[in-house]
Amino acid sequence: MYRDPRETRRAFFNYSFRYDAQELGVPTKVFREALSAELGLPFEASYQPLTNCSLYRPLTKRRYALSAEHLEKINPQRFVLPVCNTVYESTSVVFHHKFLMGSKSDMEEIALACRKVIANKDELRT
Repeated sequence: MYRDPRETRRAFFNYSFRYDAQELGVPTKVFREALSAELGLPFEASYQPLTNCSLYRPLTKRRYALSAEHLEKINPQRFVLPVCNTVYESTSVVFHHKFLMGSKSDMEEIALACRKVIANKDELRT
């Protein structure tokens, strides 16, 4: 695809799964980091909630300053998103979909790495 030189950030499709740190005994951030180290692929949190997303800052755009009332209506800070915050902070593990486009053995390697991280959780720094 053509990439406009003015584009400073890119969006991709991701594969995401829910992670339960309580059940598995490894903090989510530590699990993501260990999985990334094990496979050499980036495993991250889901997208930031829109109330704190660096790509969504409507109040910084002059074109949206139609009126004070309009600015208040589009202000993302007027929303409280506890579920989105929980997903972002502690229950999501996300990686780029292109890593799922390999062979079946590639998929099995991802699953094996997840099991290995959990099996060796006592050796991880938390």
